[in-house]
Amino acid sequence: MVRRGCSGDQRGVSTRPRLLDRPAQRRRRVHARPHRGPARSRADTAKRGRLRPIRDELHGSSSVRARCLPSGPRSVHVAGRDPPRGASLLRDGAGGRLVRSPRRLVTVPADAAGRRAVHDGRRRRGSPLSCRHGEERSSFRRVRTLVYGSRPDGHAKVVVELAGAEPALELVGLVDDHPENAQRTIRGLRVLGSGSELTQLRGGHDALLLGFGESVGRAEIGERAEAAGFELPVLVHASATVCASAQLAPGVQVLAFTYVGPDARLGSCALVNTGAIVEHDAVLEDGAVIGPRVTVCGRARVGREATIGAGATILPDVQIGARAVVGAGALVREDVPASVRVAGVPAQRLS
Repeated sequence: MVRRGCSGDQRGVSTRPRLLDRPAQRRRRVHARPHRGPARSRADTAKRGRLRPIRDELHGSSSVRARCLPSGPRSVHVAGRDPPRGASLLRDGAGGRLVRSPRRLVTVPADAAGRRAVHDGRRRRGSPLSCRHGEERSSFRRVRTLVYGSRPDGHAKVVVELAGAEPALELVGLVDDHPENAQRTIRGLRVLGSGSELTQLRGGHDALLLGFGESVGRAEIGERAEAAGFELPVLVHASATVCASAQLAPGVQVLAFTYVGPDARLGSCALVNTGAIVEHDAVLEDGAVIGPRVTVCGRARVGREATIGAGATILPDVQIGARAVVGAGALVREDVPASVRVAGVPAQRLS
């Protein structure tokens, strides 16, 4: 629109549109966008450079993108849909299929007979710390395994679920010390004998998993099982993060969403429950049980067959004595002697 001055001449002419005409001008501007040409196909963009895959696995995402690196100054990103849970559908520049790397298992040292205990070494996707990787799954034979414990609503069911998802382990039965529990079953597994019959049960069975959550007796039963010739597999949930420098002894169980820090040491048959944290240089001695959401700070030490209740916090450099009990939610700032019970914030001695 042209706006003339008061004198009627061309001076004071403004090309700025009137307020009422702005919507119309905006519409004309939209329709006047320059044509950018036809969209390039994936084959055309691939000719401009070589195609390489980029994995984006943060927070469990399985999306796969392909980036085209052209010879010109501009780069073109081609986003593909999420492929199914299996081999990737993308191909490299030579036409070869880009296959996902298979899940790997972590091994512990072989015994005298050459058998190996295994645990699942998958780390939670997006973890910033490296986790240990061992031999391929295909290199393992199925290990006939017993679960020591038969409570259908207890820790035994957790162990059965976790071990049952591992193809390397074949669960065949339960072990229970109480005759009144002889008829119990968990997921179709029945009681085959008691702890006093471990030597007899060894025939035809290779490994034993501890299926009870109490700390008292864990180390002793583990030692008896090894003396009878059983392996003690290490179980690590797929969502747990175990640093590469952490040391896990035979029989250790690390449940879901836990963290085991650098140079931490977990003794034989130690149990780290759901969501617990074992920080750097911390030590769990044989048979120690860490409850859900427990935090064991750096350089702390939990004694043999000690119990740390759910949600408790052990501050750095604190030592918990053998078979001591820390109540749920306690804050432990000072050392706890052996066989002593403490609770509260801060923790106070109960017995």
